[in-house]
Amino acid sequence: PNVLDTIAADPRLSTLYGAIEAASLDETLATGGPYTIFAPTNEAFDALPTGQLEDYLKPDNADKLVRVLEYHIVEGSVRASNVPPADEGVPTASLNGLDLSVRDMGGGKLMINQASILETDVEGGNGVVHIIDSVLVPRETE
Repeated sequence: PNVLDTIAADPRLSTLYGAIEAASLDETLATGGPYTIFAPTNEAFDALPTGQLEDYLKPDNADKLVRVLEYHIVEGSVRASNVPPADEGVPTASLNGLDLSVRDMGGGKLMINQASILETDVEGGNGVVHIIDSVLVPRETE
C-alpha cells in the first residue's frame, strides 16, 4: 500500500482522506514520492474554527485547500529517528515550499509547528505517515 492507502485505511484520518480527494492530490500521493505526510486526525479537523473546513472544501477554494494540504507533506522520507533536536532549529520545507518546524522536544515528544506528533513512522509503500493532533494552517502570505 502507498501513503494514500495508509491514510484511507485509518478511520482516524477519514476527513484528511476526503480533503485529499477534494483537492485532487490523491493520484500524486498514490504514485509519486517518497513523501512524509503529517496527517491530522478527524478530531484535529473538528477543532478548526466553525465553518473553516467547509470553506476549504468549496470548489471555489481549491487553491486554499491545496495550500493547506501541501503544508502537511514533505518530499522524502522523514523518520522519527531523523527528527532534529528542538535547539537546532532546522527548518523543513513542505511540498508548497513553506517551512515547517519539525523537532524532537526530548523524552519521546516530537512536534511539528505547534502540533504534537501522536504516532510516528506509519509505513506506506512510497513514504511514511505521522499522525498529528492539529491541522497546520499556513499564513495567508509568506
